[in-house]
Order: sequence, then C-alpha cells, then structure tokens
Amino acid sequence: LALGDAVKEKYGTDFFMLDKYPSDIRPFYTMPDPDDSRFSNSYDMFIRGLEICSGAQRCHDPDLVQEILAQKGIEVG
Repeated sequence: LALGDAVKEKYGTDFFMLDKYPSDIRPFYTMPDPDDSRFSNSYDMFIRGLEICSGAQRCHDPDLVQEILAQKGIEVG
C-alpha cells in the first residue's frame, strides 16, 4: 500500500496505472516494447494501492520468443 499512499500524496488520486514494466521482471512470453526492449507491453491498474487489473501483449513471433529465452538464460528442451 506504500505505493498507493505515495501516488495519493503526490497526485491526489486513488486510481493509477503502471505501464511498460521492465522486461527483466516479466515472463519470457511478454512482448517487448518495440521502441525500447528494456520495457514490456504490459500494465497494472491500482485502486488505493491494490492491483485490480493487469495485462500484457503476448509475444506471437516464435523467433523473438527464442531470442528472449536465450537472453534470459532459459534452455529450450
């Protein structure tokens, strides 16, 4: 709830959305941002610091999935 409190204090709102999570903390199947692969096409919505909704674009390109797996050090069986 500390994040919710910080947003409330700074912006005066209980609702906020986080967009473009770092790719390093997302699952391998999350699509990277096409403009900056350090970030992903994913989001979370919060009310009073509690996550109420989340989503992400799934990577649909098999070659890109293989590349991401290699970058994350995940071996394909």
